[in-house]
Amino acid sequence: MIWLQRILGFFVGFGCLLGVAFLVATTFGWDRIWEQLAGPADLGIVEFEGLSKNSSPNQALICPDGVCKDDDRDLASPLYSVDAQQLRARMIDAVAQTTDVERLDDDSDPLRLRYLARSRLMRFPDTIDMAFYNMGDSRSTLAIYSRAQVGKTDFGANLARVKKWLAAIRDISIEETATKPEK
Repeated sequence: MIWLQRILGFFVGFGCLLGVAFLVATTFGWDRIWEQLAGPADLGIVEFEGLSKNSSPNQALICPDGVCKDDDRDLASPLYSVDAQQLRARMIDAVAQTTDVERLDDDSDPLRLRYLARSRLMRFPDTIDMAFYNMGDSRSTLAIYSRAQVGKTDFGANLARVKKWLAAIRDISIEETATKPEK
């Protein structure tokens, strides 16, 4: 009977701890708690040339052939039938259809975007960087790196979000894979 009391005591204690954690989180806000535990939600700008993912599965990398480490990317970037500025504008529209996403960049680079996305319930922050490349002849491609700040797994949320955005602009893609952009 003592072992049953210990098990019951553990679950009661654990339940109380979860209740207190939830109360604190709802009182002070998940955003503030994650910032206190893990630092600023914006993980900063990335450079795509030679970029490779770290060992954590909570990220998604999409880029043209030869830009990032091809073996590390989740998908190769499609080639699009519009120039890079038009592709960027279409991506802005696609992202605008997503809830809990805010733009972080200051619009000073016409070929870059950076966003912060948060999960609905726990408000886990993900930073998303995008770069757009002109390929000549009114064609373009893009690179996207979406990564979670907190945790070791995101259950595929970053890759699913990026695939959703790519699907929203699929009507302007002309090839499945783009090669390294011209300098």
